[in-house]
Amino acid sequence: KRLGRYQIPSQFKKLVAADPDDPSLQQAVAEAIADAAAVPYMLERFAEVEPSFRSAAAQLEGLSNTYPHSLELRHAWARLLCNLASVSAQTQKPAEAESAARIALEVLDKLPTDYPSALAHQWLVVGAYNELAMAEQSLGRVQQAEESYHKAIAALESLSEDDARSQKGREEFGRTFMNLGFLYDHTNRPQQAQEVWRKGAAVYDQLVA
Repeated sequence: KRLGRYQIPSQFKKLVAADPDDPSLQQAVAEAIADAAAVPYMLERFAEVEPSFRSAAAQLEGLSNTYPHSLELRHAWARLLCNLASVSAQTQKPAEAESAARIALEVLDKLPTDYPSALAHQWLVVGAYNELAMAEQSLGRVQQAEESYHKAIAALESLSEDDARSQKGREEFGRTFMNLGFLYDHTNRPQQAQEVWRKGAAVYDQLVA
């Protein structure tokens, strides 16, 4: 059965319009929209999921523009854009993945760095830079991809020691180092690749220790 384009239920729009200044309501609606669009991703039917993500992202963008003071809507929009970038990469559409990741970073740049928490914001920044780097690499933009990987690493290094040592922190460090190593290896920089891979391997070793 094919998955149709995701449409924001009319009751969500009515709720937002009824009291646009209620932050708890905005958060509930934004999370419901993002989560409902993300459910089909679990089925790994990426070609069918992408239109749903794209439709939901467009509608969250519209609501964010209508209610520009809603941090909840903009955060949900950025989160969904990161998911869209990932799905676009899975469906071999690196240009679309790059666009979604760039927009996500633009949205995040205009949000408070501690919303909804400093850690939640930072995880999205790391994810967006990783998606952007992988898309740029697929498009042959090696220098830009390298810069994006280093921005992801810089964001990770700004985490607190406890967060950096958490399972998610180590996974993100390891993934970023491994991907950067592949970039170096594919561009005939084996020494740099080995150095970065050793860092990634050390992180993974800590994770399973």
